[in-house]
Amino acid sequence: MISRLQSHQHPALPGVSVCAMNNKSLRLGQSQEVLVTVVPDGIIPLHTHACDADMYIVSGDAIVLSTDQNDDGQAVSPGYCVRFAAGVGHGFRAGPGGLSFVSRNGGIVDETGEWDIQLAAA
Repeated sequence: MISRLQSHQHPALPGVSVCAMNNKSLRLGQSQEVLVTVVPDGIIPLHTHACDADMYIVSGDAIVLSTDQNDDGQAVSPGYCVRFAAGVGHGFRAGPGGLSFVSRNGGIVDETGEWDIQLAAA
């Protein structure tokens, strides 16, 4: 069986799509696995969540943006896992080939359009 995953976009994140893995329902505050894709040279700006997130890079490359000086500016590519605890500012600057990663998190997007995302002040 082949099925297309439902894509979700946040209005403040142009060029970024989030798809539920296995076509499971997405609920805020409930564990979820999502596939996140970022267009070439796209940016997921610095932001926080109320839950932890593990991000497994599967294609492309990026520079990590973070309020944690140990992670900020680090290059990641397939095979890297990036973990951020709840409340730690993070984001990505995708390379020319774009970026895809699987995020295992405590529920950052809801299929109704609600998001657990607090963007950092510009």
